[in-house]
Amino acid sequence: MTKRWTLPLATCIIASTAMAQTDSPKLADPVTEAEAMGVILKVEDVMGKVLGVKAPPRSLRPWSKTKAMSRAAIIDEFDRLFALAKPQFKYTQDPQPFDKTKLKAPAPQLAKLEKLIAFGLVAPVGPLATGPGDTLKLREFGDAIGYLISSVASLTHTPSSRWSPYLVAMDQQIAPSRRELESKRKGGGGGNRQN
Repeated sequence: MTKRWTLPLATCIIASTAMAQTDSPKLADPVTEAEAMGVILKVEDVMGKVLGVKAPPRSLRPWSKTKAMSRAAIIDEFDRLFALAKPQFKYTQDPQPFDKTKLKAPAPQLAKLEKLIAFGLVAPVGPLATGPGDTLKLREFGDAIGYLISSVASLTHTPSSRWSPYLVAMDQQIAPSRRELESKRKGGGGGNRQN
């Protein structure tokens, strides 16, 4: 992850922590529409600033402080965040394998959920994808949004094979160390130098 994501991630973590401590809800209670949308809108704002994209205008209807946010609504919002970030992806990973029969989402959101899992933005066996209820607890929602933010941060920066060993094929030689390079420059170490 690059430095450009450090401050925004810290901001989102602080925002979600502040939301979690507002009115001191219990972590076992379902996340309300107001809590979830408060965090999602902050994440959207940070993603827009970091990635240099503008989110489409949306109606800011009043969100209920007592009604739990449904799984379907969370999937819709995560899909919207995905659509915002996707043009800035620098690479894509191989799709994650997962068991589609275990997914628990209404029919309209099932395709969105499968796409989010395939891109690695939602945990394939996490509460959002396979949880027992139609809502998420506050802690589960925090895990899901954190997973999404981390994945977007990973997909929107150019990876380096030096710091991302999974990019180096097993049959390739790892880059030579500084000492080996200096030795070759001074004429030691042989090598394939042609004059």
